[in-house]
Amino acid sequence: MNIGGYTITDKIDSGGYGKVYRGYETATLKPVAVKISIKCGHKVSKEAKILKKLSGGSGIPEVYTNGKWNHVHFMVLELLGHNLYREMLENKQGFSLSCVVKIAEQMIERLKFIHSKGILHRDIKPEQLLLSLSGDQIYLVDYGLSCKYIRKKVHKTFKDHVCTVGSVYFASIHSHLGHEQSRRDDLESLFYTLLFLKNAHIPWESAVQGLEGISKWQACFVSKLNHQQDLFQDWPIQFSNMFNYIRKLIYEENPNYDYFIKCLEEIKHKMGLKNEFDWSINKNIKAVTLDIPNQKRTRHNKSGRTKDCDSIEYKEKKWKKDVRKTHSPMRGKIKPKIGKDEISGTKKSDNGVQSYLDCQKTDKAELPQLLDKKILYLAKSKKFHNMIVDHSACIIS
Repeated sequence: MNIGGYTITDKIDSGGYGKVYRGYETATLKPVAVKISIKCGHKVSKEAKILKKLSGGSGIPEVYTNGKWNHVHFMVLELLGHNLYREMLENKQGFSLSCVVKIAEQMIERLKFIHSKGILHRDIKPEQLLLSLSGDQIYLVDYGLSCKYIRKKVHKTFKDHVCTVGSVYFASIHSHLGHEQSRRDDLESLFYTLLFLKNAHIPWESAVQGLEGISKWQACFVSKLNHQQDLFQDWPIQFSNMFNYIRKLIYEENPNYDYFIKCLEEIKHKMGLKNEFDWSINKNIKAVTLDIPNQKRTRHNKSGRTKDCDSIEYKEKKWKKDVRKTHSPMRGKIKPKIGKDEISGTKKSDNGVQSYLDCQKTDKAELPQLLDKKILYLAKSKKFHNMIVDHSACIIS
């Protein structure tokens, strides 16, 4: 398949509005990645515009060209390696602390640069973190949901009742509440991503199993609130300090990115961590111009059909099955006790809800003792929004 002087070979990935293919420039045989969309061409053009504005930044994929070819909107990008989610599937376990710290350092630098250009990513998750072909750099990709937060040198005003944006697992608390996102939300999503990459699971996985749509977002929101205080309890204390700092940022506040780098350097120094990833460096991916036969391992199931044991889909399915057996989100943790008065909605429950509402007003409230579905329903009601004086921040420390 040829599009605008480029030959497409095989599909790499697909997203909400487009598909990404591996290919090469027909004239020079230069390997590239090609993102195409038929129905949402304007989003491809918007993403290309954002990437061109970010051009030159470390860990930002380069855009070679974009346009329209026979009713197909396309964007030609720098070819990169696997995403970190797939890399974790290959390892069948989470990454080491030294690897996660190194990932965090590079990602903080990426966000510092992106935010300095007035751009928010708004969809940070493991699948959006790609390795360079040599494996020594982390790239932040997929800017389809990105937007400007600075217009004419003025920060966008705060809004509520906005649609949720991003992945439910890694969305910030403010995003669940329907608040306009800002720089703090990118950082919060990054720390949920780091949590997943090290532990190979995330605490609210079990809470959303089998759910879809708004029910999934609601269940995930309640579980996130319940886990805010113990997310990084088994990590170096600096991670809890950094996460608490993020949760206390107000809407327009400029994060202190140097503070994160200093904390990460402190972790490496005190724990004697190696400055390295868990995978081999300078192990280049084969160029797409080479036609290498694909020798697949297969096995037969009970029905006599064959399964491709090398496919990423098969590995992902098997890995998730193993994770459910060995990584219970509540294993080794004490579940919060809910008394009869709290279930029946008497005074104790009202105090818990009021504490959460006070958090919205003062920006200094502690995490309330009671966090259950009643908070969620109240948060979605008109009564909740009428009680809020200052929408700028919701602090859960």
